[in-house]
Amino acid sequence: MARTTIRRVNDALQAAGFEGVELVRGNGYFYFSGGDTVRWHTTAVYTNRLTGMTVDEWVDEARRLREEA
Repeated sequence: MARTTIRRVNDALQAAGFEGVELVRGNGYFYFSGGDTVRWHTTAVYTNRLTGMTVDEWVDEARRLREEA
């Protein structure tokens, strides 16, 4: 399995139809930015490690956050 990187997550988001959405590193968390994220209730994922989830899990998390909006 390939190592989880922000670039791989962002490429997977685009491939999954999240046009303009990208994962960004904050201080002690990550968040989704761009695209339709302005309509999401929250975009933050509180984890210190990007590698705590696979690329597919990050995309699933984006889907979950978008569906909660």
